[in-house]
Amino acid sequence: MPRITSVSGLKALAVSALLAITVGMSGQAAEVAGCASPACSDYAPPIAVPGWVHDTAYEGRSMQILVPPGIPFYLSSRWIGVYVSLKPENQTLDDRLASGESSGTRTYPGIRYFHLPDVPRGDGQEPFHLRLSEKSNDPKFGLSAVTIDTDRAGRPYFVTIALAANDLEDLNATVPLFQAALRNFGKPN
Repeated sequence: MPRITSVSGLKALAVSALLAITVGMSGQAAEVAGCASPACSDYAPPIAVPGWVHDTAYEGRSMQILVPPGIPFYLSSRWIGVYVSLKPENQTLDDRLASGESSGTRTYPGIRYFHLPDVPRGDGQEPFHLRLSEKSNDPKFGLSAVTIDTDRAGRPYFVTIALAANDLEDLNATVPLFQAALRNFGKPN
């Protein structure tokens, strides 16, 4: 994989590399871990990245965070997370993306967003909608994939799988793991 040395190079690599994710995408819906009540959408679907571990000290009912072994989330220069929230009946995925960008712009003045081509999930499921971001503070770079999925009871929820990295070197090193997280989304661990 070529090295990224600028944001335009980052965008170009992300487009080409993430389009390759379509090979091996599962049509299987994500199972919601620990789902035993009507609040299933408060739980995150399981994700796994080869060689990385869950930072359970910072995970909650609606998110999971993966980091390199031996490094807590708050000290890691790169991490991958999955965040889940119940999808309101009247909110579209485009509404959700626009709301997230509006919130990000208020929180991080000067943040830049780049929308990348969608990545299909198979079997007619909502694709992953990809977005790259750059801001002036750490984590400086973000790459997110947002989709809609359902729990076993058929309730819709938004799922965001995100990669965060403090610099381009960390981003380059983590993109293949992000690809693995997308390919394995919804598959049993």
